Amino acid sequence: MTARHKHLHILNGDATTRSFKKSAIPGDRLVWREVLAEGPVTPDPESEDFWDQRMEFIREAYGGKSIDFHEKVISVFLKLREFNVYDEITLWFEHDLICQVNMLFLLQWMSVYRHPDTVISLVNIDSFPGVDPFHGLAQLHPDQLASLFPDRKPVSDDTLDIAGQLWEAYAGHDPNALVPWTRQEIPGLPFMRHAMSLHLSKFPNTTNGLNAIQTYILSELQLESCNFKQLYAGFMDKHGDYGFGDSQLKYYIQGLKPTYIKGSHKITDRGQRLLSGEADWLKETDRSYAIGGVTIHPENPWRWDTRKFSQG
Repeated sequence: MTARHKHLHILNGDATTRSFKKSAIPGDRLVWREVLAEGPVTPDPESEDFWDQRMEFIREAYGGKSIDFHEKVISVFLKLREFNVYDEITLWFEHDLICQVNMLFLLQWMSVYRHPDTVISLVNIDSFPGVDPFHGLAQLHPDQLASLFPDRKPVSDDTLDIAGQLWEAYAGHDPNALVPWTRQEIPGLPFMRHAMSLHLSKFPNTTNGLNAIQTYILSELQLESCNFKQLYAGFMDKHGDYGFGDSQLKYYIQGLKPTYIKGSHKITDRGQRLLSGEADWLKETDRSYAIGGVTIHPENPWRWDTRKFSQG
């Protein structure tokens, strides 16, 4: 019989780990470093295609190396296959889009493979007393993190089933499947509804083909030329719920260069035409890119108008 251990904590990112190590919280730790809210996914994480696509995206978007991806992501996923030796698994994630999609992925995977005796629980918050603005668990001191542990919430079988259904919709080819999830509270996952709404906002709009993030970038640069530090600070102030680090915002900026942004973050005339609705980004670019399980390209131009999808 395999020996069982008391507790495993899965932390979203290295920043929280530094403070967590100094806390008095008992148990083993794993750090989840993927950014599944960006780039392609498929429904089945057990397939080679899933991780091949993820590794290629990370390499192209953020300059990551294959060996680092294997060490920091795939090796952690392989260790998770042993999670049933633990009595309880606690996931520590925040309310933002990146955290919610990572958490959703883990919950749906555990719903398939968990042992009936293994308890899954969540520490999932969007605020903490005295911490304003709250961006994430990494802001908290060790004793503050420890104070959250007794109040962790067990994940019910119903919530695990919902996570499986929601992941199928997120990783599927038809984004219409996600729309109903943005119109109802999701039991056991209080921040998931808003996160899925943010996910849909990354689809091209019906006016000029830009998504919400691209629109923010060009709108800010239309007002005044600014450096990346200023642009990122403004983005976090207004749109911190996306959970972006600087690498994610830089990726979106790079996608608009050099046609719509030039030099040191200055909008071009063509960028101005996009914002005014005189041009359409989807019709001007031949770039193909993935949003969850959906690939956007000229022959598959899904557009979102905050209420429904259209193609064209």
